[in-house]
Amino acid sequence: MIKLENPTIGFNWKNALSLAFLFSIVISLQTVLPWSIFGTMTAPVVWILFICFVILYRPFIQSLVLNYIFCFLLHSSSGVSLKVLLLTMLALTLSLNSVKKRIFVPGFQYFLAISFVGLLLFQLYYTLISSLVEPVPALFDFPTRIIELLLTPVFAAPVFVVLEWVDKKTLNPQSFRSEEII
Repeated sequence: MIKLENPTIGFNWKNALSLAFLFSIVISLQTVLPWSIFGTMTAPVVWILFICFVILYRPFIQSLVLNYIFCFLLHSSSGVSLKVLLLTMLALTLSLNSVKKRIFVPGFQYFLAISFVGLLLFQLYYTLISSLVEPVPALFDFPTRIIELLLTPVFAAPVFVVLEWVDKKTLNPQSFRSEEII
């Protein structure tokens, strides 16, 4: 049997691959399903919940590596520039990690609050970095961003439950939710 955890760096590959697989399913469904149901209405940004969960429950380097893996998956199903996406993810990970170092309360309510803040910061960072890096920057469509901010928290509870379950199944019991995440 192959052991997927490297004890020298503490990175659990089984967990990372499980999260990446779920992330790819979510972005695939998010690419197709909302257009079928809602038409041209803005879809919730469910993948940001994965990003925020990883930032909250992983050490900084692990969260950055996982989120960069998520960026490559997200880039393959969207028209987003990879350099803008990677820079935005770095800024978001640094910001939310600094909040986590100051205040961390495990549980759903904190996850919901951080996910809301994370989506807001992602939208702001993406617009700012796009305007600095790209020749034709992304526009900040205010009504669309408000709809995303209102719809995304609806999916926070089921995503949180699934991601907690994946962590319980793929992480070692002694490393699960240890103090090392902060």
